[in-house]
Amino acid sequence: MRGETLSDSHSDSGGRAARRSKARREQMKLLQEENSTLKGSLACLQKDLEETKTELARLKSEVGCLQLNKPMDDLLMGLSDQEGKCVGLVDAHFHLDRWHKAKGKRNHLDMLKQLLMYHVAPNPSVDLPLLGGIIVYCDPLNFPSESELRALTCKFPNFGIAVGIQPSHATLNMQALSAARDKIKNLNQLDMIHGLGEIGFDWTKRGTRKEQEFLVESLIIGANPQKPIILHVRGKESDIFGNKAYTHCLEFLSQRLCREQFIQLHCFSGNSTTLHRWLNIFPNTFFSYSGLVRNVGLEQIKSVRETPSNRLLLETDSPYLPFHPHIRHNHPYYLGESAKVIAELRGRNLNDILKANSRNVKFAFKIKI
Repeated sequence: MRGETLSDSHSDSGGRAARRSKARREQMKLLQEENSTLKGSLACLQKDLEETKTELARLKSEVGCLQLNKPMDDLLMGLSDQEGKCVGLVDAHFHLDRWHKAKGKRNHLDMLKQLLMYHVAPNPSVDLPLLGGIIVYCDPLNFPSESELRALTCKFPNFGIAVGIQPSHATLNMQALSAARDKIKNLNQLDMIHGLGEIGFDWTKRGTRKEQEFLVESLIIGANPQKPIILHVRGKESDIFGNKAYTHCLEFLSQRLCREQFIQLHCFSGNSTTLHRWLNIFPNTFFSYSGLVRNVGLEQIKSVRETPSNRLLLETDSPYLPFHPHIRHNHPYYLGESAKVIAELRGRNLNDILKANSRNVKFAFKIKI
């Protein structure tokens, strides 16, 4: 009897263990099924999110006034002037190819789409939609093809294109420079190219003045007076605001260009004397102010105030010249920061400055905004 009782005890113990093991397997099976269901739900949500992003991008490209940094209700309020026109940002000079340099090579249409959807942080103090601008290509290694340009301007006619060679590339080997010049000449025959530049003189690059003069002269031959030449002008370290460099550039171009030539002085930092000299020789000169306007002296403040309202432009030069010290790259969405400083220096309403800039970009570069 004692043996049977012990045997029965072992049997009951084994049965309980088997039942517990079976219960655990069933529980694990239920957990796996729930996990599989959750994964399926998450995949569906991710798909819905991607479709929503795609739809937002489509709406943004069609409407031109959508910015993901703000709720839709905020976008629809306070963005129209008394004439019913949308008030927003138009960046007169930014570098699409360089903004994406650290992110890998992409086609230029995708670059602009991503730029428009990019969520900047911190939020701009002047948080308005980006309505258009001028995309500047000045690195021969990053020139877009004709087909890429057509795709870009067809999808986004509110953005103009300018192509040139920045002065820092003046010392490239002759074969590379010749190929780049030929491409620029061919591209500038197309109506989808809205400007020549940036080109110019940078005297911080020692020992390259002759090469820079040769490059500029070769690029402006046969320039279309109605297409702005975008000029990069920078003086030596001792000429911090570049007035001597501006004078040299003006004298150089006045012997080679017609008086009616449209010109954009990119990141203008000259004094009022320089401003009026340029207007006297080239009355279609536009003075383009960037975030550097925050750190100007009394002479430069005077030139900001004396710039005719129909010759005033605003730019970010992004991804360069970040407005906030703790951000790495600038962005066209920060254009309003410069506009606010300009408005304060000129004693004008911010919207007046933004509307003047939009009108001037549209007039100078013949783009649709």
